[in-house]
Amino acid sequence: MTSSKPSPYLCLGSDQQSAPLVVVMIHGRGRSSSYMAQYVERLKMPELAFVLPDAPGGAGSWYPNGFLMDLDANEPQLSEALAVIEASVQSVLSGGVPAERIVLAGFSQGACLAAEHVARSARRYGALISWTGSLIGPRETKRARPAHAAALQGMPALFTGARHDPWVPADCVESSANVFRRWGAQVELFIDDRDQHVVSDDEIAMAKKILKRIS
Repeated sequence: MTSSKPSPYLCLGSDQQSAPLVVVMIHGRGRSSSYMAQYVERLKMPELAFVLPDAPGGAGSWYPNGFLMDLDANEPQLSEALAVIEASVQSVLSGGVPAERIVLAGFSQGACLAAEHVARSARRYGALISWTGSLIGPRETKRARPAHAAALQGMPALFTGARHDPWVPADCVESSANVFRRWGAQVELFIDDRDQHVVSDDEIAMAKKILKRIS
């Protein structure tokens, strides 16, 4: 697996302009872009291009508090984090790759950020892959149908989690999956009984199946 041209982000896999898909893969709390490279390797799809952004300032975390806190409790870092994800997407779009060939993927805090970005964006992305993640905000947050909901019609969205995960409650994963389903996305939800905060082989396989289908 080779790196592409110099970039503010870690770029792996094929050339972005010729790859069937470009996957923006977002790390979790206390991690980095290099940590996410293991998931690129586990997918075993060298024909794809991967863009791996880092949290601002090398902090390792995208926002300071839990994802279930009031949004204000994670500002201004949350807005800064979303701006980094937007810049990552823009770096791909500027190379002539349409949004329909871009996939947002992440694990844990990165998955929350990926889901939140797609929920706020007016773009039709190729897919959303949320490994143990949820929309950001308190459980009681009401998510109105966005003006850009038409862009989400039929968009594949994978939400996975663990029934006994110590960081991301399964009911939050399920609730977010239901929000995207209500907005018209083609949602696949997988919750297993493990208590480990990891991406299982089953979750990798599910993501790979989606990526192959839309490539």
